[in-house]
This record gives sequence, C-alpha cells and structure tokens, in this order.
Amino acid sequence: MAHWLQPAEPTLETHHTVSELATLWHLDARVIRRLFRGEPGVLAIQSSRRGRKRDYVSVRIPTSVAARVYCRLTTPLSAISERATLTTKPPREPLETRNMARKRGQQTGHLHKQGNWWYLAYREDELDAEGNIVRSRRNKKLALIKEVSKREAQRLAREILNVVDEQALTPASLMTVEEFVKERFEVDHVWALKSAGKQHYAYVLNHHVLPEIGSMRIRDVRNQVIQALIRKKANAGYSSQTLKHIRNTVSTVFNHAISAQTFTGLNPAKGVKIPEGHVKETHALTFDQARSVLAALPSPVKEMVLISTTCSLNVAELLGLRRKYLNLTNKSVVVGSEVLQPFTLAVRENCYRGKFGSVKAKSRRRAVPLPERAVDLLEQYLATVARKAPDDLVFSTCGGTPLDECNLARRVLKPVGKALGMPWLSWHVFRHTHSTLGEQIGMSLSDRQAQMGHADVRMTMHYTHSDLERRRKSIDDLADKLIQVSDSKAIDTK
Repeated sequence: MAHWLQPAEPTLETHHTVSELATLWHLDARVIRRLFRGEPGVLAIQSSRRGRKRDYVSVRIPTSVAARVYCRLTTPLSAISERATLTTKPPREPLETRNMARKRGQQTGHLHKQGNWWYLAYREDELDAEGNIVRSRRNKKLALIKEVSKREAQRLAREILNVVDEQALTPASLMTVEEFVKERFEVDHVWALKSAGKQHYAYVLNHHVLPEIGSMRIRDVRNQVIQALIRKKANAGYSSQTLKHIRNTVSTVFNHAISAQTFTGLNPAKGVKIPEGHVKETHALTFDQARSVLAALPSPVKEMVLISTTCSLNVAELLGLRRKYLNLTNKSVVVGSEVLQPFTLAVRENCYRGKFGSVKAKSRRRAVPLPERAVDLLEQYLATVARKAPDDLVFSTCGGTPLDECNLARRVLKPVGKALGMPWLSWHVFRHTHSTLGEQIGMSLSDRQAQMGHADVRMTMHYTHSDLERRRKSIDDLADKLIQVSDSKAIDTK
C-alpha cells in the first residue's frame, strides 16, 4: 500500500469536516454524510440537547478514511499513483465551470408561522444581471392560521412547490415573453408565414400582447393573466373579433413555447372567455344593386368588380392575375405544364399589399370559367393597355406595378357606395354577392364551392345570404293554409 494511505497516529492525523470535503470534491454536504455513514474510523460526536435546541451529530473524517473512500469510488488501489494526494479532484465529478445552483429534485420547503399567518420558505431559480441561473430565497404568505389547519397549509405549500419544481426542469422559462417572441417565436414560426400572416402577428403582438405581458417571465404567465388581458381590451372597446385574435396569438406563442420545451403545463390561453359583442353585419348585393354599381364604376375597377362578382375572385387574386393565365380565346392554351381551357382564367398567385405570394390555401388554386360579357369587356380593356407580355399583370399601374386595393376602395368604391346608399360597399362584398346570387339562379352548392375555392362547404354557406323574398313567399303559403284550416273549423262549429 502506498505510504500516504498508511494510517497515522489518531492524535496527529488531519481530520476533515463534512463541509470541507464537500467543497473539495464538489459534492453536496448531504452526499458526503451518506458516503461516510457507518465507515470505520469516522468520528461522530453526539451533542446533548440544550434548552430548545435539537440534538445534532458532528462528523470528523480522518485523511486516511477519506482517501480510502475516494479510492474505492474512483479506481482500484493498484492503479493509484504513489504521488497521488487527497487534493486530486475526482474525474467523475462535475467541473468547476458547471453551474450547480439549479437542483432538479423535489423541494421540501419550510412551512412556518409568522405572526398570525402561515408562510412557506423555498428557493426558486432566477437570472442574475449577467444572465446566469441563480437560486433565490422566497418567503410566501399562504393563509391565516386561525382559518387554515397545518395539514391544509401543507397541501397549499405542496401545490406551490410542485409548480416551482416543474419550472426548474425548464430553465429557459426564465426568459421574458418579449425575449421569447423576439428570439424564438419570430425566428422559428413567423418567418415561414405569408406576408399577410407576418403583418397580422406583428400588429397583434406589438400593439396588444407585448405591451401588457412582454416583461413577464414565461413561467409566470397563467390563465388568469390572459383573462385579465382580454378583460382590459374588452373594457377599452375592442371588438370580440379583435379579442379572439389576441387570444389566438397568445395561444400560438405558448404552443410554440411548449414544443420548444421552454414552458411546462397547460397553455395559459386555453379556456379564456371572450365576451359576446356586436358582430359586423355582412352584406350581399341584389341584382339591381349590382347593376347600379357596375354602371357607376370607371375602368379598370368596373372590370375587376365584374370578374369578382361572376367568378368569385378576391381583390388579392385579381391584382395578382397575369395575362398568361387569362385565356380569352375559343381554343385551349398551354401555359407551362398545364392546359388552360377556352374562356378561362387560372388563379395561381395573389398580391397582398403590394407583395406577391402563393394563394391563401391549396383549394384557392383553381380554374374558373369566364362569362361572355366579361370576355368582351376584358378584350376592350386590354386593347387599351400598353403592356402585353405574358408575365405582365392584367390590372396594373402605367409602370406595370400592382394597383393598391386600399386606394381603389377609398377613392372609387366608397364614394360610389355612399352615392348609391351603400356605405358598406367593399371588395369582399362581391364574394358574398357571387355566392348569394348563385344560389338564387339555381347554381349547385358544389359549383359555388369550386368557384370560390373553399375547402369546406360550410364556408361557402357562410358566404351565402338567404333570399328574404323567397322565404316570404314560403311563409305566406304556410300562413294561408293555417288560416284556411282555422276558417273551416269555425264554419263547422257554427
């Protein structure tokens, strides 16, 4: 045996405390006590109780005993160098640079009384000024002693500690909501969306969500916080649709946080209530109203409205329509790898707020037939346009750039609508008009669904406005039959 392992005289050999070995070996003091419990040669000094102080045992570990345990835990005795010393750092233990502040075990906490209240003392992770994870002491007030028993207080304490222990498994949840949105959500989720989706999230987050909860830690956001946010926005006068957008945005952010293992537990937006509010009424034109609007519109808005009403294209699809996807002849045309039928247009891209992109959904990628009246009107319009290349836009400015749908609505549609007694006139009205008038002339539901590019027939029904006059005739027939039956019974009674 190496000379440094030979036992020295008990009175001359160095004895170490538990805390000294814990610091030297980078272990917890409780682990050191377990390692040397019952080990021969360890001195255990029992102290007697004094007053209200509890008994305790002081442990002193000789150098030889510490070396014996260390060698047993690491390598065989034969492999130990004669020059080895007790100060050698265990190779299987964590490095000095590793942050050992965060413990993944379950805390017990300390339930105690302060005055007339139950308090819970525990430790919780937080970030210091340099961004390192440190553990801080917390002393949380639970309940009044006269109202809550000790067992009930222990149950409340366990609920709090369960949340703290669960959060300790995800240290990334210490970052704030704004930091997560900027560093993870926008980078991982928003970047893949279309232009309209990016603008939607940017508006909702920057105007509603981040100013309210952006400074909160991810782990501190609960259902009550989101419900309070919705209540505040509702009291400020925002519509129920805006409140739904806020709730859905928060839900998407935290779904991404859960998938990124930054947040544990249920999504805080789940179960948040939205108050019922005034729903903006949707409108559809009658045949007479549609004729009046078309007669009052100038070119090219007139052609755009006619195609939107008869073919059910939205304004973004109209502005993104290129000449090569518009077949005004009576012969089939080959465009790339597809065949475009006579008197047909193909919807392949859209232009939203001046930015081109793919259509809103796969079902919106469709081919729709053109009516003869629309073909004649389009031929007259295109004859006056200078740009005739296949990739040129059908509706564009003199420079070939896309038209601005907001400018067209503000300068043309709204003034015409006000003059005709329809101040609600907008681009989306023509899509509702197509579905409603199509039902009145007997167009099948499947045909209307294909024309509008809806994946679900329920959305097509949402765009269809029931004909009031047709319903009036039906209820008149019903009333006539009821009254006739009542009159006949009265005559029989007489």
